[in-house]
Amino acid sequence: RTLDGSSKTFTQDEFLEFGMAAFLVAMGPGCYFGFSDMQNDPELGGWGDISWDYFQQYDDIVTGQPVGEVEISNNGMTFTREFENGTVWVNCADGTYEIGF
Repeated sequence: RTLDGSSKTFTQDEFLEFGMAAFLVAMGPGCYFGFSDMQNDPELGGWGDISWDYFQQYDDIVTGQPVGEVEISNNGMTFTREFENGTVWVNCADGTYEIGF
């Protein structure tokens, strides 16, 4: 749900990219990103190898090093971070994002 209570739906690629954008604005040294579809048996709870596909976006998004810290705006709901190769931002109020690399 968005901040105003309306529903926000994503395709799988959009949800992956939203997660990647959120990760990129918040990551620190030694962090890494993975995306599980949580679709294996209940015993493993989404942590089995079958749930961790490799996505082309992992190779397509080349950020370079972060250039400064995350900037917070929109009453604490939008997070923007500059990298050597572009900018990424996430608006948590409405579920929008941009990965500009």
